[in-house]
Amino acid sequence: MSSDREADIFLKVARVIDEKVESRLPDELLAGLNAPEIRVADIVAQALRENLVPMLEGMLTLPFLPADIKRRLLEVVVDYLVRAMAENTTLDDELDAFLSTV
Repeated sequence: MSSDREADIFLKVARVIDEKVESRLPDELLAGLNAPEIRVADIVAQALRENLVPMLEGMLTLPFLPADIKRRLLEVVVDYLVRAMAENTTLDDELDAFLSTV
């Protein structure tokens, strides 16, 4: 498979995850993804880490990924989301930092 096709698959998976997260989380929490001055409390961040991965696992059908890889992918995504919500940063900043290491 070409790298262009792999990138297309990755973007489709990212869009599906995004849709599921947006449909389940209140706008007040989602606002923290793009505004570093909006921070969720530590207890909320911990609850998101504990609950969001299993919820997304049940909602997403990714038959081309083994279950353990699907879970790890979701753990990484949720970690980035929660960090953006719980720290003085944005999701864009978190993703830029990640991409600069790749």
